[in-house]
Amino acid sequence: MEKQILLIVNPVAGSGVAMKNLPKVKAALDGLRINYRIIITKREYDAQENIKEWINDKTDEIILMGGDGSLNEIINSLYPKKIPVKLIGCGTGNDLVKSIGVVPFESFFTENVFKEVNIFRMNDKIGINSLGIGFDGEVVRSMNEDKLPLHGILAYMVYVAKHILGFCPPIYCLKSDGKEYNGKYYTVLVANGQSIGGGFYLTPNADTGDDFLDLCLIKDMPMIMRPLLLIKVLLKRHMFDRNVIIKKIKHIFIKSNRKVYAQLDGQLIYNDEFRVDILPNKYKIIATIIN
Repeated sequence: MEKQILLIVNPVAGSGVAMKNLPKVKAALDGLRINYRIIITKREYDAQENIKEWINDKTDEIILMGGDGSLNEIINSLYPKKIPVKLIGCGTGNDLVKSIGVVPFESFFTENVFKEVNIFRMNDKIGINSLGIGFDGEVVRSMNEDKLPLHGILAYMVYVAKHILGFCPPIYCLKSDGKEYNGKYYTVLVANGQSIGGGFYLTPNADTGDDFLDLCLIKDMPMIMRPLLLIKVLLKRHMFDRNVIIKKIKHIFIKSNRKVYAQLDGQLIYNDEFRVDILPNKYKIIATIIN
C-alpha cells in the first residue's frame, strides 16, 4: 500500500509565516516525489475537530506547519493514536522546537530519526510543552486580545512589561508527589520543555524525553523586585533566587482561591483547579524552522 503524508497548514500561525513558506515546502516535497495531501485549516480548533476525518489507512506521517498550539490540537484529537509528526515551526514562540532541537530543512523531509517526546494530561486535555498558570496566563490572554503583529520573545516581552507590576497573584495550594506548597505564587509553571514565550527559559534543565515534568514556582514579591527577577530569568540565573522553586515531578494538583487564566501550549484556559499527570505514552516528533 502506498503511503501518504498529510500536510496540515495553519494559515494564521505566526501572523502568516506558514502560508508565506508553503511554496517552499511544496517544492521540496515535489522534488523528492513524496506523496502528500494538503489541508489548510479554516479556524481555531479546526484540526482538533476534524483530523480524524483527514487521516486514513495510508497516512504514514503528518507534517505540520504551525506552532505549539497547532501541535496541541492534533495530539488532543488523536490521543492515544500515535502518528509521527514532522513540525515546521511557524508559530509565535516555537517553544517546543527550542527544546527538542531542529533538523536542517534540507534533510528534514527524509529524516527518520524521531525524538521521543513526553506528553501530559491536564484535567481533560493533553499538553506537550507547558502549562503556565497565573501571570503567564494573563500575558497570553492579553496577547490574544490585542493581536499585535509581533513574534517570539519580543511579543511576550511587550506584555510581560505591561503586566509585571500590576498583576495580583492568587493564593495557591499545590500538592505534588507527596509534597505540599501553599501561598501566593506569581507564576506556576508545569513544563515539559525548557522555554515559554518564545525564549523565557524558566525550566532550562527540562528534558522532553526524561519521563518527568519540571515545576517552576515564583513566589509573590514586592513590585520593585519583579523587574530584577525578570532580568535573572533572561540571564538564566533565576534558579538560584530564593523566591524561585524548581522541581522534577510526575504529578501535581493545583488549587487556586479564585479562577485564573492559564495557557496550555498557548491555548487559553480559565479555571481554579488543575490536575496534571505525565502520561506513559510518548510522541515521535522531528522539528525544523524555515529561515
